[in-house]
Order: sequence, then structure tokens, then C-alpha cells
Amino acid sequence: MDGLTILAVIYSRVRPHYKIDMFSEIEKVKKIALSQFGNDVAQYFDAVKNQKKLIDQKDPMAYTDEAFVRDIFKQLRQAPVESFKLEYELTETQWLMGKVVIDSASLMDEATLYYTNLKEAGDWKAEHGDKEQIIALSTQLKQLTEQLNSMKAGKPSTNSEVKKESSSTGKFEEWRLIKVDNKEEHNMVERDGKKWYWCDEHYRDNKKCGMYCTHTPGEGHIKWQERKNSWKKGQKSENATGAASSTPAPANASKPTAPSAASNSDSKLALSKSLQAALLTTAGLTQDQFQKIWDDACNESGN
Repeated sequence: MDGLTILAVIYSRVRPHYKIDMFSEIEKVKKIALSQFGNDVAQYFDAVKNQKKLIDQKDPMAYTDEAFVRDIFKQLRQAPVESFKLEYELTETQWLMGKVVIDSASLMDEATLYYTNLKEAGDWKAEHGDKEQIIALSTQLKQLTEQLNSMKAGKPSTNSEVKKESSSTGKFEEWRLIKVDNKEEHNMVERDGKKWYWCDEHYRDNKKCGMYCTHTPGEGHIKWQERKNSWKKGQKSENATGAASSTPAPANASKPTAPSAASNSDSKLALSKSLQAALLTTAGLTQDQFQKIWDDACNESGN
């Protein structure tokens, strides 16, 4: 047997092109993200299981189950629900420390069951992180303190001032109007630590146009519109209350008088409703959380 024949036999046994193909296939699995499927855990598992099966058919030893489990944990830690994410962060830590034995099949079965139960109970929805809530609450509490101090000094905020502050939230950056054609679901992009989705159900200057929003189109847009309408309804109620309580000043008044306790109480109530609507809508707080923050702020300002 000559040298060329021996080399051909070795080459057929080693199959270096096969190893290169395996690396490429494994990389495809690693790039599959939970967010590509709208954070649907079951759909994500279907995609990675099919890709893993193709790899195992070519070379069962190329992509070990341990490596597969690591990649699954990486995506489960990206889930939008804090309780789900925390559960699998702790599970991964126990697995890495050798306290529990986990294979890919059992991990996917348990995670799918947990996801299904959360979704059916209505608890599978994005939660605001601690950092986002702190920033939102700090801004709102600063405004609250200033307005409470203003009322205490006899200068209650007018409805026009509240309306002016509320209208400023309608401003947005121009990049939100430029659609990015990528392979992500709803052309999702990440910016400033947040995920933005292209929604073409909005209007600007009385013309229908698409823009990037933190909600998804379809059902996500409908829920956003309901929250917006609820907030507007609260604003109209506040304006109506302010208009009904206002009275003209007497013609013979020589100097302005300090507002009565009843007037301060009405202004305080209107401010409470306005801030409550903003925090419940934008910061995702519960009624009890808002009430505690409001009571603390009132106590600090002496109101």
C-alpha cells in the first residue's frame, strides 16, 4: 500500500470537514434565543431540540448533553419574568455545584410545565427591573415632594401645570420611526437595556405610521391602548373636579387669602389621582405599593 492510499484512508476516517460542519451546526443552536419566539419557552425548546437532533445524527459526541444544558440555562436566565428567571438561576447554581443531576430532557420538561402554569395563571408577563423602578419612582417622588411643598406654602399646582407635565411624555426620539429590517420577531431591537418592537398601529400628525414601542403589536398594542385610555379617563375626571371646585374671587377683595384646608385637601386628592395613574401605568406598581409611597411622602412633607 503506497503513501497516497494510506493518506486517503486516514482522511476518510478522520473526516475533518465533518468536524467543521459540526462546529457550524452547534453555533446555530447557541444563537437561537428565547426572545426570537416572543419569550415562548415551548417554541424555543422545539427549535433547539430539532437542531440538536440533526447534530446527533451526524456525530453523537460533537455536542454533549452537558454543553446543551448550559446553553439552555443561558436562555432561561433571559426570561422576562423575574420569578422564572430566579428559579433557573438557582437551579443552575445547584447543578454546577454538583448538588443536583440534570439532563436536557428533564430540564426542558420541567421548564415547559412551569412556563405553562405561569401563562395559564396570567403571570407570564414582563416585569420592571429594580433599576427601572428606582429611576421611575425617584423622578415621580421628586415631583410629588415639590408639589406637596408648593401646596403647603399656599400655592397649589394648577390643572394646566399638570397637563403640561403630562403632555411632555408624548415626545420621543426620531430613531423610533426608523424600522430596522432584521430577523428578530417584530423587528425587535435593544436600546438602553430595553427591548423595543416595531408596531405599525400608531398615528402621528393624524397619519397612521409605525414606530418602535416597548409593547408588541396586536394583543400587546391593545393592552397598551387600554392603559392609555384609562389614564386619559382619570385625567378628564381630575380636570372636571378642578373646574367644579373653582370659584370666582369677590370683587371687593383687597388682598389674596391663603387657601382653605378644604381647598388644599381637594388639590391633594387631585394630585394623588394623577400620580397614581402615572405610577400604576408606567412603573407597574400595585395599589398597595402606591398607597405606601404616597403616605410616606405626605408624612415627610408634613401634609
